[in-house]
Amino acid sequence: MIKHLVERVEAPIRVALNQAEVPKDKVDFVELIGGCTRVPAIKQRVADFFNREGILSTTLNQDEAVARGCAFQVRAPHCSGREPKGAASVLTVKIACVK
Repeated sequence: MIKHLVERVEAPIRVALNQAEVPKDKVDFVELIGGCTRVPAIKQRVADFFNREGILSTTLNQDEAVARGCAFQVRAPHCSGREPKGAASVLTVKIACVK
């Protein structure tokens, strides 16, 4: 019933990784947020895309995710013009489940 929607999950991930010039094997974890991310088929599709188990996290609620995303954006090295020693790269992507 939702197969056609689940099949659309990978495209925005590919676009985001390509735009950020980050290979998928360099991604440490993926935080899934929102109701549609509770669907086992979506979790499996994302894990399969990255070719490894344990990459998914669902620990944040939506408010925490927004706050963390804002903090990452503010502290992003490309915004401040400098990269703190030992800083990690962060890529935030919003993917909405659309009918």
